[in-house]
Amino acid sequence: MTRGSVSKMSLSLGAIGSSARVLASSIGGAVLLVIFVQVVLAMTAQSRLIGVEGRRAGASNVVALARTAGHIGLGQVVGRSLTEADLNGYLYGDTLRRMKVEACSADILPGGIRVRMLTKMSYIDVGSWRIQPKLSYEVTAIPSGNQLRFRKARIGLLPVFGPLKTHVIRKLYAHLSLLPEWKACASIKEIQVSEDRIDVSIQKQ
Repeated sequence: MTRGSVSKMSLSLGAIGSSARVLASSIGGAVLLVIFVQVVLAMTAQSRLIGVEGRRAGASNVVALARTAGHIGLGQVVGRSLTEADLNGYLYGDTLRRMKVEACSADILPGGIRVRMLTKMSYIDVGSWRIQPKLSYEVTAIPSGNQLRFRKARIGLLPVFGPLKTHVIRKLYAHLSLLPEWKACASIKEIQVSEDRIDVSIQKQ
């Protein structure tokens, strides 16, 4: 191999190495950009309430359903219907304090239900400023017998899947389970969702 051939080979390897570094830098920058966009989407809390405005009287319908579950006879089946106004009337005021959340609302969809919850994160010190960011969680579920099967989940504006989707579902459950009426869910026999209401059958076993 001549000296000229060695020089050309060195130049070629150098060019390849330089191109590889540029490519790696570009890929790394793209990955960081994707991560940054995902964080921004997740941190964009959705504070707007969903569904129709709640009714104070509607809250009593939810409480009455829970009490019925605790007082019916063994094996007896009782049916009740709840509207969006009932659910959102219940998810207000004192209920939010007991759930330890900023806001929670529901939207009845054809064949399913969507729930959005707004929470506060821990305080963050940014220079001389102390802020407390908010984070929203949202799930969409469809009924199956006496259970709800979760189809979609979001943190802020970011759709999430796999372990993150499971985290959102568990987060929602953790707050809802703080409510005394939540115990009535153990007596639910069947859930059916129409365009404007949820039909619930309860049976004490």
